[in-house]
Amino acid sequence: RLLGLVLVAVAVSAATAVNEHAPTGVHIAFGTRDDDMSVTWHTLASNPGDPTVEFYPGIVDDVSESSDAPQVSRVEGSTRAFIDGGPERTVRFIHRATLPNLEPGAIYSYRVGNPATKTWSRLFNFCAKRNKSQISPAKPLKLLALCDQGHRESAGVFQLVAAEVADPATRPDALIHCGDFAYDLDTYSGRNGDRWLQDVEPVAAYVPYMTSQGNHERAYNFSHYAERFTMPGHGAHTGNAYYSFDLGPLHVVAFNAEAFFLARVLRRGVHVADVRLARHRPARRERRQGEHAVGHGPRTQADVLRRSEGSRPDAAREQARICRRVRVGEASGEERRGERVRG
Repeated sequence: RLLGLVLVAVAVSAATAVNEHAPTGVHIAFGTRDDDMSVTWHTLASNPGDPTVEFYPGIVDDVSESSDAPQVSRVEGSTRAFIDGGPERTVRFIHRATLPNLEPGAIYSYRVGNPATKTWSRLFNFCAKRNKSQISPAKPLKLLALCDQGHRESAGVFQLVAAEVADPATRPDALIHCGDFAYDLDTYSGRNGDRWLQDVEPVAAYVPYMTSQGNHERAYNFSHYAERFTMPGHGAHTGNAYYSFDLGPLHVVAFNAEAFFLARVLRRGVHVADVRLARHRPARRERRQGEHAVGHGPRTQADVLRRSEGSRPDAAREQARICRRVRVGEASGEERRGERVRG
């Protein structure tokens, strides 16, 4: 009887064993160039060779040798070991690659993995960034904005979004998530963040997932947020805290609103986002291009000043100036419409 229990325990352990070389938490984001798309994922073990993305034109369901899949394109990426700041010092390996020279509005299928270990993700697909001429009343620009989503608390939300994303005809151009991920990315030595990225993969692997920090990303100087995501342009130099991108007639500026309420204010990052905005303002005005600011904190100057009590007044004034310079839309975690999941 004891032997039977041991065999059952071994069988259960084998069935639930995790392939540490397998890619997980796949998500995409707009690249620095309009014809780029960045892909990010992680593994729990270091793989030999370079991480690789294979991609194909159109929607492809089978890439086996017996299939009639179109000609494959391959890009190699980079890997960085990320050590959690907690006492366990858990390690995960973050892989990044950029798909270049994509046709505007075209659909591509892709998978990520490692040729040396022959471990690959399933096939995903995405629509490359559309140009301005491809956006019309018949095919309008479509953005989804979310904030404050937890691993356990928000499963139903992402199931609804995944259902909409599954059909390329109803798929939004991008998903904006303005802070508070997983509750929290660093919880349980980062394992909660790993599970969270698995939760959002059915959405974020298909739609550009554009992010900014919230107060729940503060642990270890925002390190989990900085390491797990890949935002365009200046995002690479600011831990994904400050960046901007164009999408059709819209210009989006993302910034870390939480930094304004910390003792050390990330002034340079705000300056980068603000200069980028100012530099292109005349050209965008000529094209009647809108501006949209994305951050987890308040949307108005009054809110900034109210929240800044006990904080540095010069920091509050700086954020208020940013709020005045751009149109801050509904993508704000602290004052968005609808029910808050958690603060």
